[in-house]
Amino acid sequence: MNPGAKVGVNVCVMTSYYKNILDAFTLVFLILVVTTSPAAAYIGPGLGAGTIAVVLGIIGSVFLALFAIIYYPIKRMLRRKKQSAKSDTRQQ
Repeated sequence: MNPGAKVGVNVCVMTSYYKNILDAFTLVFLILVVTTSPAAAYIGPGLGAGTIAVVLGIIGSVFLALFAIIYYPIKRMLRRKKQSAKSDTRQQ
């Protein structure tokens, strides 16, 4: 008996098993989404302002990090050019 054929059959059975589970989860998810009702929740000004501050802080930190990553090599290159220009004028 070929051991590879046996594994192939098991893989097909397992794939079918996971497909059935995925179908069940999809059905439950759709039922929950369709039957939900809106929450009667109030977001006060403090929570809204805090959320806006957090979002702006995260966006600002990402831009600052990108700027620092891009700026540092440029700054080093400009310093080297300046130092080489000074050494060229001193040698003459």
